[in-house]
Parts: sequence; C-alpha cells; structure tokens
Amino acid sequence: MSFFESVLAKLKEVFSEVATFCEPFLKQFATDIGPVVLSAAEQAVTALAAQEMPGAQKQSAAFSQITTNLEQQGITVAASVINSAIEAAVANLKASAQEPAAGAAGSAAGAATPA
Repeated sequence: MSFFESVLAKLKEVFSEVATFCEPFLKQFATDIGPVVLSAAEQAVTALAAQEMPGAQKQSAAFSQITTNLEQQGITVAASVINSAIEAAVANLKASAQEPAAGAAGSAAGAATPA
C-alpha cells in the first residue's frame, strides 16, 4: 500500500468514526422536533449574546430558556441535544458575524461563546 493509499484509508476510518459519533445527534435533529430545538437555541443564544456575563453563565441561561420554551410546547429532549443545539447556534452566530456585511458585529459574536 502506498503512502497516499494509507493516508486515504486512515482518513476514511477517522471520518467513519466521526460519523458514528455524530449519528445520534443528526438523527434527533432530523426529526420534526429538530428544527424546533434549533430555533429555540438560536433565539436564546441571540438574546444572550450581548449580555455581560461569563460564557458558562450564558450557556446555563440559554439551556434554561430552551428547556422552558420546549416544555411549554410539550417537547422533551435529552440534555445533550439541547447542548448541541446551543453549540450550533453559537457557531451560526459567529459565522454570521464574520460575513463581510456583518462589519462590527464580530465583537458581539465573541460575547456569545458559551465556554
């Protein structure tokens, strides 16, 4: 096996392991509930982004807001799903802030980091 073939084989193995790890999250988000959870996370993260508080406190507040929002709709999901939705919402907020039209919004996205 050539060097490139062995590298390609290793890459396939790593990506297969990543896909296996992400599969439960992807399945949960692919249901009808997924968009509701993501929407609740985006609302919470956006509302908290400009708040002056540590990232861990923002993450906790976002988690509480999302949980309350979902409970009001009669939806229950695992904590890991909510945490993943928060991470996705933060990443989306940061990506939006980095777009050329976002301009000075980049500093607000940094404040949204939950960690």
